[in-house]
Amino acid sequence: MDIVCRKHDLGDVMNGMRKWAAAALLTCSLLTAGCGSEPTALQEYSFGYTQMKAGQSEIYVMTPFQLGEMKRNDGKGYIYIGEDSHLLAIAEANPAEDGLTPESLAERASTLLKQTDISDLQTKMTKTMINGTSAVVIDNTYVESDKGRQMRQVSKSLFFEDNGQVWHIRFLYHNGDALGTEAIDYVFGHIK
Repeated sequence: MDIVCRKHDLGDVMNGMRKWAAAALLTCSLLTAGCGSEPTALQEYSFGYTQMKAGQSEIYVMTPFQLGEMKRNDGKGYIYIGEDSHLLAIAEANPAEDGLTPESLAERASTLLKQTDISDLQTKMTKTMINGTSAVVIDNTYVESDKGRQMRQVSKSLFFEDNGQVWHIRFLYHNGDALGTEAIDYVFGHIK
């Protein structure tokens, strides 16, 4: 009789262990799956610095992904661009000739944006410093029509001068896109 009781106790222990193992496996599965939550920018992107050159200027801009480079039509350097479903990043340099400054390029960019087919443009321009030199930040929100749909866009631009070039670094994303917002907040203004 004593042997039967031990076998019965061992069976109860084994059943308990199976239930515990199943519960632990389920818990681990739910934790690794994230229970359907959206990824964070740090999980989604491989942040790093993109090297950009124009004339004597060479800068490194933190971006959520590597930007490709395209030769400008006017032959005065390159445009750097990259995009995904959450955001668009564009950087270009203009020679600091004929009095071009970060402030005047920011004004020109604002004027050009006002001339496009958008509505409800809200603009905030602030001055800041980048690597010890004065810079301008422009935050824009506006509504853009895309195939009959009205989409609110957010644009964040940085204008600064480096070694004879006035740079315009611009990030664009849809208003309410949490991943795009988080990614831009993480990289904006990080320039070496």
